[in-house]
Amino acid sequence: MNYKEKLIQIFQSVPALKKEDLAESIGMDPGNFRRYVSENTTVVTEKTYDKIMSAIVKHHTDLSEALKK
Repeated sequence: MNYKEKLIQIFQSVPALKKEDLAESIGMDPGNFRRYVSENTTVVTEKTYDKIMSAIVKHHTDLSEALKK
């Protein structure tokens, strides 16, 4: 699986995702985070992909819960 390609697709599909907020929620430097989710030569490992995806899933869950209220 090309982790970087998958992340790029997610952020292109959902431009409302705030990269800085996601980076902060997982304790990652926002600059590094942007390099992982942008088209460049920065390699995304499975561990980094899982960390970023956990933040995306958490934000999705939080939003879903807020909409139920």
